[in-house]
Amino acid sequence: MTEVQAIPNSDELEVFGQENDDPERVEAKTLQHTAVIEVDELREDYTVGIVAEMNINVCCPEGCDLRGGTILIGDSNDQVITEQTLTYFDDELRLNYTGVFSVQIPKQSGDYSWTIVFFPREHGSDDDYENDGDFSGAGGSVDTGVESIDASEAYRAVLESGRTGLHTSVQTELNFVVLPHKTSVIVWRDDSMPVPVRNEYQISVGVKCFEGCSLLGKRVSIFQDDSYLTGAELLEPTEPHLDFYQNQITLIAPSTVGASTLFFIFEPYGFELSHYPSSFLYTLTTTKQPQCRLELSAINADTGAPVDYAEFSIEPKKGYEGLVRGDSNGKACVDVAWGEYRIRVVREDYQSFISDIIIPEGSTEFEYTSALKLQPTPEVHLEPAD
Repeated sequence: MTEVQAIPNSDELEVFGQENDDPERVEAKTLQHTAVIEVDELREDYTVGIVAEMNINVCCPEGCDLRGGTILIGDSNDQVITEQTLTYFDDELRLNYTGVFSVQIPKQSGDYSWTIVFFPREHGSDDDYENDGDFSGAGGSVDTGVESIDASEAYRAVLESGRTGLHTSVQTELNFVVLPHKTSVIVWRDDSMPVPVRNEYQISVGVKCFEGCSLLGKRVSIFQDDSYLTGAELLEPTEPHLDFYQNQITLIAPSTVGASTLFFIFEPYGFELSHYPSSFLYTLTTTKQPQCRLELSAINADTGAPVDYAEFSIEPKKGYEGLVRGDSNGKACVDVAWGEYRIRVVREDYQSFISDIIIPEGSTEFEYTSALKLQPTPEVHLEPAD
């Protein structure tokens, strides 16, 4: 429970004697109790567009039953967001409360300040206190039209039952932050081999809203080395349970060998609810134009059977390492330039394989087979039974 300081109009209690024959009669200039407003489950921040649950308590220092009083919540433009009634009274705690109710959190992010106003409705009166949505006067005393009351009866009512007496209307500020939906961008290629200069290549981009919003038709901007390259329109997720809206696009590699940076940025325009932007940096490596077709194979060193789906790492003596995965027959093909390479092959249940090869100048095809040995079976030593 979060307690917020109410701003009362008056907390005075002034009773003035009057010269007459009846000592029980006095003039009550004001007879007011100042209540305190408390908000259950108050949070510092909310996500845009959610429906939040609240419960508002109003506590009178004298323990009065204030059921029937009105709670108004208004925004910074003096527009009423919701009106609630103090419906419940806990006799043991001497606490009045509305019960849980729902409030719509704004759909745009930012800092918000709402005003909560309590207007009492005195028991025994049929008069309701009205409010036209203007909160500028909130906090003033309620005009009951009572000029003179019997002081002994008033005190007795307050002390014995707390169900009579005059109360100030009070107000307090409810400050919170509304946060946008989080988004995430991912970028990948089906293989990580360097791309030959000036060649076309395919790359995929996906964007996800963590609150499950549809991103169909939204766009991702793509920059290369700080220059705008193109944009990609997001399509339906290929795997709906992942909630990533994605697209595969075709780009052209730079004309120079080396590394370049691709910058993918998602800027959320046209949403009813606010969203955070998100981005992804992808490093693209380019190599010389291929001169030879390299066919790699992986086999079982003992049986000669193909080792399916082995992963081949191809690292030139000068340049950038690439990875390619073999098929169900243990084969993979890549286009490379002439020169020296280090081949690494890994597969679950097999020992890693490393070998250096040289692809001679002038060759157009080159085959290389890696013979993988199974991992040794761990020896099991059984302790003799006692």
